[in-house]
Amino acid sequence: MTELIQAVSTCGFPIVMCFCLLYYIISRSDKTTTALEQNTLALQSIQLLLQQKEDDEL
Repeated sequence: MTELIQAVSTCGFPIVMCFCLLYYIISRSDKTTTALEQNTLALQSIQLLLQQKEDDEL
């Protein structure tokens, strides 16, 4: 907490908040990327199952 107060007094509140928001965006981006990769794998599996079912019906 002392480090945050020292950073605000040294650099200024807007600059410190920009870095805090940048950190937040990057951390959320990593989680979003992981979720998208998992959804892509799930959709590929569903697509494969649907293609197999379609092939079996022919």
